[in-house]
Amino acid sequence: MVAVALVWLGTMAPASDLRDRAWVAAQWALANQRPEALADSLRLYLAQGGNLRAGDPFSALDMVEGLRAMPGGGALAQTLLATGSRGQFGGASRIDIVVEPGGGHQTTLQLAAGEVTWIEARLWRGAGGADIDLELQDADGAVLAADVGRQTGTEGVGALLQVWTETCQDVTLRVANAGTTPARVAILIPQSVRATCEDPG
Repeated sequence: MVAVALVWLGTMAPASDLRDRAWVAAQWALANQRPEALADSLRLYLAQGGNLRAGDPFSALDMVEGLRAMPGGGALAQTLLATGSRGQFGGASRIDIVVEPGGGHQTTLQLAAGEVTWIEARLWRGAGGADIDLELQDADGAVLAADVGRQTGTEGVGALLQVWTETCQDVTLRVANAGTTPARVAILIPQSVRATCEDPG
């Protein structure tokens, strides 16, 4: 019911109003332990410019964790994050590479403002001894996000980054293999819905 009402309101409300209403609906769904309504509301909130930035009072990060904690909410949260990924425009959505032990690869991405970017490294079968690290740097070399070392990455499986940027910017994605076997890797980078970069007003 909540999601249906929000979709209907979308035909008559500006994006900022719709985002605010989605936020209120998500709070209601969280308080009332309604995982489906919460997932729908969060999806709309993020689609209208909401964010998952830690420390932001209007970040949906805590609500996503609340969804994950509900019965049946784990799968909904995973789907929400996967389908809500955006962030890059103008670049490849998939990069297939082979990274030797101790070797690396880097590529330049363009991130859109106000969107969550998920970057995932998936290993093909047979790379069980590989340990893939990901690092995202801005134009000045500052690290924006990293999945480095076995504390966060999964040996023989891959690695995952999440980043949210306030402004449009070019970044460098660095991929490294800290393991003992060559790794055939697919780097997946969901695309922004925007054709050009426009900072939110």
